[in-house]
Amino acid sequence: MKKAEKLISLKEALPEVLKKLGLLDKLMEKEIIFKWKEIVGENFPSQIKPINIENKILYLKVPSPEWKAELSYLKDELINKINQKMGVEIVKDIKIFIHNK
Repeated sequence: MKKAEKLISLKEALPEVLKKLGLLDKLMEKEIIFKWKEIVGENFPSQIKPINIENKILYLKVPSPEWKAELSYLKDELINKINQKMGVEIVKDIKIFIHNK
């Protein structure tokens, strides 16, 4: 008689299935965009907004050259904070764009 396999919940199985399909990283990238304030913290300036993540590069928009310069100094710290919150290295670099509006 064959030994019965252990049943697992969808919640337990889904991450492994997504990983095998190559979709887990994409899902985590989108999670950074959707949960931005939760990830960076409520005190993080609201003028800095995530645009997209592609090939482990996070694209941010800022309202002025001053914000771009300030954020450039904090880039490594921000990358570490995001990756730590996500539990994996999902961001390797940050590109900053000025968007006046």
